[in-house]
Amino acid sequence: MHIQHQDCSAGNGDSSDTLGVDSDDDELNQDEEMVAALAAAAAAAASTPGEGSSEGLKREESAIPLPEMVSRLSSRSSAPQASVVVPSLVALHEVDSYYSSSSARATRASSLSHSESVNVPRERSQQLYVPMPAAISRTFGESNNAMIDRRAWLEVEDRKHRYAKNLRLYYKEWDRRGQPGSSFWSWLDEERVELEECSRAQLEAETVYYCSFTKDREAFEVQFDEHGLLHQGQAGAGDLVETGPDGWIFVLRDGLVYAHEKKTDQPPRFHHSSFFAGECVQAAGLFVATGGVLERLYPHSGHYRPSDSHLLSLLLFLEAQHVDMAVMQVDVQLVMKVARSHDATKGGRRRKIDSPYMWTGLHAKYFLLAKRYAWDKKLFDEMLRHRLCLCPPGT
Repeated sequence: MHIQHQDCSAGNGDSSDTLGVDSDDDELNQDEEMVAALAAAAAAAASTPGEGSSEGLKREESAIPLPEMVSRLSSRSSAPQASVVVPSLVALHEVDSYYSSSSARATRASSLSHSESVNVPRERSQQLYVPMPAAISRTFGESNNAMIDRRAWLEVEDRKHRYAKNLRLYYKEWDRRGQPGSSFWSWLDEERVELEECSRAQLEAETVYYCSFTKDREAFEVQFDEHGLLHQGQAGAGDLVETGPDGWIFVLRDGLVYAHEKKTDQPPRFHHSSFFAGECVQAAGLFVATGGVLERLYPHSGHYRPSDSHLLSLLLFLEAQHVDMAVMQVDVQLVMKVARSHDATKGGRRRKIDSPYMWTGLHAKYFLLAKRYAWDKKLFDEMLRHRLCLCPPGT
């Protein structure tokens, strides 16, 4: 089991506790039992044959009683009160209501600055530092907290938006030479350095399209109608979206979805970073739609690296748009830490898109809500302390 404290927290992974931890040991044990039951209910429902059917959900509603959880949540939030003893899926709906309306989680956007740097792996014994682009620090917020992966920061900062993978090769060479010149960019464009693994011609040719202005991205906006069908165009009255089997990449930002076919076969490339010129978004991924019906959702983005919290935010948004969550399939291989098999033909692991682990959107949402509740109650902290033998003897 991989324990990652940032999976279901909002913002940049800050694990600030919004519900608090009960000091009474009995209450803590009861909380652990409730969350375990929640997670078990969601996982069992997802693995049940015929998952996603309304009949299966009705059977599950009376399977596992979860005493007190809803009333505890309601007493600490603006969520409506509910009865003390409720079936599992009813309880999950109340947890959903709490997290949909709560804004207790604070972000650290104000502390981000253009000069902030992070480590970019280069060698085991050394670290390479890349400044955070202003486009990221100025747009990071409580809702738009999906940040471009640091490996693409050079691409965002480059005024030509040359492909990040190629820029990293030249950045490493600049650092190897002792960082000559006034900056990496002046050295790159004035010295005319040529690398064997990436020619100058390749560096200059492989660029990424960036929507630098609002009007540039309007052509990619898609909207849902009152039936949960996806249309092209701002008004949601355009043609129903047909992505084909390969799907379209998309981002969600400020309650709006922008989508387009991923383009990598010829320059300029079109990536997730294209829609908002590398700025922060709410969520990103790939979807497959037929006749406007959202059939499959893949939270895959090499640029934004969606976390559990980003996926949960996306699922709650889609539900509010009347998407049929019991029918839509979601790839949860990253959520469930499913290892990808080896690709004998190409070497290395198989691509994520070729090795999905699908749940219905409803089951994925319930599981992530249960997991978030567990993080807020610091129950995973308790597990980690026990695993590391940090608890006092006899506990």
